[in-house]
Amino acid sequence: MWGNKQLKTSSLRFYLLFPTVLSPFKSINQSITLTGSEIESHCTCCTLTCCTRAVSCWFQAAPVRMMERSLFSAKYIFVENLFRSGKMPEVDYAVLSEWFDWITANVCIPVDLIVYLQTSPQTCHERLKQRCREEEKVIPLEYLESIHQLYEEWLIRRTSWPVPAPVLVIPADHNLQSMLHQYEENRAKILAASL
Repeated sequence: MWGNKQLKTSSLRFYLLFPTVLSPFKSINQSITLTGSEIESHCTCCTLTCCTRAVSCWFQAAPVRMMERSLFSAKYIFVENLFRSGKMPEVDYAVLSEWFDWITANVCIPVDLIVYLQTSPQTCHERLKQRCREEEKVIPLEYLESIHQLYEEWLIRRTSWPVPAPVLVIPADHNLQSMLHQYEENRAKILAASL
């Protein structure tokens, strides 16, 4: 099912079509061909909708919101990875980059804290295999390595793009019990960032 949203800006009108129910990896496995550009456009639209809806509607009732992906990680990590790996044409990269630039210049999307669960690509790959999700079976270790490298450049070495908020790094190669302990140790830092 597709939703139609209209975004008005002064004299410009953008019509955004986005799937209201879509799992991009699942769609790929169902022989529906989606390009990286289409997937990233969908992710950006959904994230923007979530952020703007949250700020205008229920933000007052939910002072802490954690998102797996942000507009920043969508652009700096996933779009960049597709482009660098040759899986996204230059014209699509330019369009998504201009869209990102416009959004960040014109829409208030506050970020108080980035919580980086620093995990090796090998650990991520093992966890994907353990989860046994059908849509994740096609994700190779090399993809996780390239994503990891981009996160490290951005959030740790800070050599690629601006970081929009302080970064809390939590080593995450540990087992679940150790991770629960790490989360508890960092609870105050995470919650304090939004107050």
